[in-house]
Amino acid sequence: MDHLAPNFPVVGHVLRRWRMCVLCVAVFVMLFQLGGRGLNELDEGRYSEGGREMLASGDYLTPRLNGVRHFAKPPLTYWAIASSMGVFGVNEFGARFPAALSALATLLAVYLIGRRAMGEAGALWSVVVLLTSVLFLGVARLITTDMILTCWVTWSVWALWRWHDLPSRRWIDLVPFYVFLGLGIMTKGPVAVVLPLFAAAGLRWRNPDLRMLRMGWLRGILVILAIALPWFVVVTMRNPGLLGYFLGREVAGRVLSDVHGRGEVWWYFLPVLAGGLLPWTPWLAMVPLVRRGLPEREARLLRMCAVWAGAGLLLFTLSRSKLPTYMVPLLPPLALITVMTLLRLPLVLKPEGMARVRRCCGVISVLVLIGAGVFMLVTGPRKYDLPLPLAMIPLLLAVITTGVVLVVFEKRGLLPGVGMLAVSVLAVSVSLFSLIPQFEMRLGSKTPAKFIAARIMAEDPRQESVVLMHGNLPLGLPFYLQRPVLWYRPPTESAKSASGFEYRDASNLAETILDDPSKLQALFEGQPRVFCVADKQYAADLIKQYGLHELANDGRRLLLVNSKQ
Repeated sequence: MDHLAPNFPVVGHVLRRWRMCVLCVAVFVMLFQLGGRGLNELDEGRYSEGGREMLASGDYLTPRLNGVRHFAKPPLTYWAIASSMGVFGVNEFGARFPAALSALATLLAVYLIGRRAMGEAGALWSVVVLLTSVLFLGVARLITTDMILTCWVTWSVWALWRWHDLPSRRWIDLVPFYVFLGLGIMTKGPVAVVLPLFAAAGLRWRNPDLRMLRMGWLRGILVILAIALPWFVVVTMRNPGLLGYFLGREVAGRVLSDVHGRGEVWWYFLPVLAGGLLPWTPWLAMVPLVRRGLPEREARLLRMCAVWAGAGLLLFTLSRSKLPTYMVPLLPPLALITVMTLLRLPLVLKPEGMARVRRCCGVISVLVLIGAGVFMLVTGPRKYDLPLPLAMIPLLLAVITTGVVLVVFEKRGLLPGVGMLAVSVLAVSVSLFSLIPQFEMRLGSKTPAKFIAARIMAEDPRQESVVLMHGNLPLGLPFYLQRPVLWYRPPTESAKSASGFEYRDASNLAETILDDPSKLQALFEGQPRVFCVADKQYAADLIKQYGLHELANDGRRLLLVNSKQ
């Protein structure tokens, strides 16, 4: 344990207890209230409904959303969600479980990478830092492809790091690397290969002993194709024009154009990454102080992680399509670098310098946590009608735990203080997880569709009526109703891309989408009872023009019904 600070002696039985403690905390944090809130729109509704329709239809080849074929992403995420809901039921927990499981698997991969370079203690600290990073903690409980992608990317880097560490370096030992690359492609396409290749380039840097040409690329590509190619071949043969859609809109379009409406300023990801790594960002910034004099194994890990994260950041910056969750695959290398900094700082700084660094970073981290509590206190009652006593819980926890953090930093030293800081982050986060269900009906554009769906099912328990969505389609609505709904796009919306329905032909849309106002009028005047879920901007005109009645209002959408009983 030569890399540990002298004031933090560690023995085997302590590490074993700590390992079990970290494991239990990680599982608890990932699963606590996982199904306690509704599906946010649009992403959570989209992926959950895609998985539900796979499970309901038994067709695991063609992803569908609201009955319409949907090929914006490869199918592995839908397969995972459908399988999870087959075990846990069609509910929020079943839909989110694959993301939470992927987060736990990512933590395990980081632990294994860190243990080979920094020993048991360094590996456990790496897990703690990653688990308590704001962006990782948030996305681990969201239904997106990004956490599953992060899992495969991190495991592929682990396979590469393990192979590099073996004395023989046989090709057969590298097969897991290519398997994880193939699974990553089936999750989110080519980016799953590019990021591990960045890590491989970093591992090769100043490491002439590693011959990249000896990695058996030709055989490896065959392994990747065996995993990823069959599905693409079958669906492109069955769906004319799909190959051009994949290569044009979903690959080139995301990188070279703003076809998906996600363009941002070039420096967009810099604050996202800095904020997403909080409260550990100040410690990461001190890596220049420790990069010299590292043992060779840690130096190689540092170079690998630096290129993995740095080149990845450059890649996403150059891409025209930008979302905060794109940064999640870059958090594991940053967590490993942060821990190297934490473990080495006491060895390279004099005691007085270490004290100043400890106080400075401790105060910054404390201010971040208290700021989160103040934000909830200010916005909760005013914006979300959250009772004041409930809104005060995160702030009280932040004040109490961060006060302890500062005392521990001062009295016990760096690593005990870091541990208390992690406890503080988790305490505030768990309190927020508990509070979100109290105000989720007032989340604006992210309001779950479950409230409207519950009212429809209460009014029509046998589901004999027609359900029509007028305006933007919340894909959580067919998920909660467990059946497709009709969707009418007003003329003002018809020119816009319908999120999730970019690949389409006449037969693809005929059964679920209305685009003729005369058909809309005939529907309201016909025999079936019609429940119309309308965006607020259209509700008044619908009530006036068609004589509809308001049944419910979730803050963003109104539930209207015609006069049929």
